[in-house]
Amino acid sequence: MSSQLINYPVPLSTITPWSRESLGACSSSTAPASGSYSSSNLGFFVPFYLYAQATAYGMKCVNGASVSGNIDMGIYSVDGRRLASKGSTAQSGTSAEQTLTFTTPLSMSPGFYFMAIACDNTTATFFRRNTSSVLLKALGMYQATSVFALPATVTYATITTSYVPAFGVYFLNV
Repeated sequence: MSSQLINYPVPLSTITPWSRESLGACSSSTAPASGSYSSSNLGFFVPFYLYAQATAYGMKCVNGASVSGNIDMGIYSVDGRRLASKGSTAQSGTSAEQTLTFTTPLSMSPGFYFMAIACDNTTATFFRRNTSSVLLKALGMYQATSVFALPATVTYATITTSYVPAFGVYFLNV
């Protein structure tokens, strides 16, 4: 029996909570809609898997009908260590994609990671999908309180919200 290397795809653009790499594609049948952030300084942590070496250049989110305050997005290891983040950045552009570029691109080996987003207020809005917190928990998503700006280490907590903002990691230098 010969051993063959399976050539899994390297992400060419962006991994989001609904991408097959993050296991969330089936998390909701509803279309994303603008909604406010549920709690100041709350962080969402969405797992994703890389099948091959890749370089993350930053993060993107889709802002909703109103923008307010600051956001931070980053990437964490499974044990809660921050690997990269942009830092506190003013939310900008209503009903528009916002891109936050890492100061130093992050070279990533195959494996599991968490993409993270945090916001410092409850009046900011993001496009999001509403679903069940039970389903989000089953898909391996977590949250953490008091994590703005994203800290060097985080303790993941059971997700209790019933939505996930539209955000993701991008792998092309744009």
